[in-house]
Amino acid sequence: MRSKITKLADYRQAALPREIDLRCPQEVVEKKLRLLTKGGKTTVTPETVEKGDVVTLALESTLPRFNRPAVPVNVGSGMYNPELEDALVGRKVGETFTVEAENVPVRVTVKSASRTLYPAPTDEAAAAYAKGRDGMEDVKTVADYVEYVKKDYQEDRRLSEMGKAVNGVLEFVFANSEFDLDEGELQAALDRELDFARRDAAEGKMDYDTMSDEEIRRFTGMDSRADFEEMLRRGCRDELKRYAWAQAVIGPEPEDAEEGWVYSATWDFLEKYVTENVTIID
Repeated sequence: MRSKITKLADYRQAALPREIDLRCPQEVVEKKLRLLTKGGKTTVTPETVEKGDVVTLALESTLPRFNRPAVPVNVGSGMYNPELEDALVGRKVGETFTVEAENVPVRVTVKSASRTLYPAPTDEAAAAYAKGRDGMEDVKTVADYVEYVKKDYQEDRRLSEMGKAVNGVLEFVFANSEFDLDEGELQAALDRELDFARRDAAEGKMDYDTMSDEEIRRFTGMDSRADFEEMLRRGCRDELKRYAWAQAVIGPEPEDAEEGWVYSATWDFLEKYVTENVTIID
């Protein structure tokens, strides 16, 4: 490899999170449990509004967003307005009150409310739901299902949070190191990415090299061919930087290394570093 690193930043100086919390929130477990019994769910009108209820509101204010005759709101989701949703808890249908939302007073009338109730899950329901699903072969009871949900959440959370930490270290390294990237290697990497794009386009019965900007937009999501190819070029630069850093810190690429060695080697090295220096709560 001709590209090299000329100034090496110490990856150990990158900021890391103090802890990574992998514990599965109870609301996640409860939401997943509803999947077992959703066929038997019923809808009732609650005496007072609680989080999770769906209400219809009449809103009056000087802001168009909060000046509507009938607005459905899932209480506690935060999707409409957290302040207004918090103020709904404990209210009754027909009640009118005023709350401040986005620094404007809003007159609120609760026109209707509904709550979905689910029957208690059973071992039979858990086993039936798990049957034939990959990774759930050992789920026979509700307890098994809850354990599966928690482990699945932890695995996803660990991958997500570890990815953020590892990428944060690499961003620090790239920003604070200096590289001498070989133009020939950069062009070869770009040509490789363009070949992938041409193959993907051909699978859709298109010719990448003759596509209009509108076709490029539909194909890539980028505004133009120039924007798309600049994005690819940035990715190639980062790939060469990653190779240069990996060879300087981890060591030379093995002769029998599989394709994509730099990504797996970098991940393994930095995942170990993060794990040893961050408190993992599970």
